[in-house]
Amino acid sequence: MARSFSYQETEEGGIKFTTHRKIGDVRIPNYVYDMWMPIVGSDALGVYAVYCRLEMKGEVKKITMATLAKACRIGVKKLNTINEKLEECGFVKITKPTGAARLMHWTTTIEIFDPPYEVSPDLIDKYCNDDYELLTPWFKSQKASSEKSKGDSGKAKGHLDEKPKGNSNIAAFGLQPLDIASATQAQNSSTEKSAVDAQFDELFPRDEQPPQQQQPDDLSMLLGANGGYKEVSAAQAEFDRSGWQIYKQEVAQGIVAFMEATGFGVPQTDSLRKLW
Repeated sequence: MARSFSYQETEEGGIKFTTHRKIGDVRIPNYVYDMWMPIVGSDALGVYAVYCRLEMKGEVKKITMATLAKACRIGVKKLNTINEKLEECGFVKITKPTGAARLMHWTTTIEIFDPPYEVSPDLIDKYCNDDYELLTPWFKSQKASSEKSKGDSGKAKGHLDEKPKGNSNIAAFGLQPLDIASATQAQNSSTEKSAVDAQFDELFPRDEQPPQQQQPDDLSMLLGANGGYKEVSAAQAEFDRSGWQIYKQEVAQGIVAFMEATGFGVPQTDSLRKLW
């Protein structure tokens, strides 16, 4: 049976490939170029493609590293560096002859594997120095980034919901919420106090000190009937210019006692109506 040769020399001294069957091409998957070429480089992918071409039953044998380096137009030292990188990335497994196998001049055995589908961050840091980018970045999905953003927003929402009462946005920034109700109440109290002070100033001018002995008026009689007259009289006896505020407080306490005793009714006398 005649042997069929696929390669024939041409008349010009070249080489020609001829076949009558379907060509079994070596095809490197697209993801290898996209993901791994930025890591290993185009030279390493070219060497890996040569190994895929030369493999028989998953292994490359019967050819020396010097012959491979010469065919790839690179030096033996660079070929060894590429082999180490391909083995580290999981493309191949290299077994060098030792002992008796080396004495018998056995060649290095290279096992071929499909390139991994995932690039580890350690390889990116080692070979790309934080400058890794896909060959085809437009095919990169943003799903992982979107999920991360969604998770971060969920955490932020949970943080804001920890204190449902009050202004959660202000609490999230570590600020003290403004108590508008308390401020309004304090302002109203201050306004009421000013109004009472004005009424006291009108009834008892600062320049006119009340006499030490005087006939009880309608206010004094009404307070005395309800248990507050003695408190007012004691305050009047101790009255002077420096004790004006104390005097007004004592009178106010007497008025409160009167209102509590009478069921908080509306004053009927002219003096109380004016003070009211």
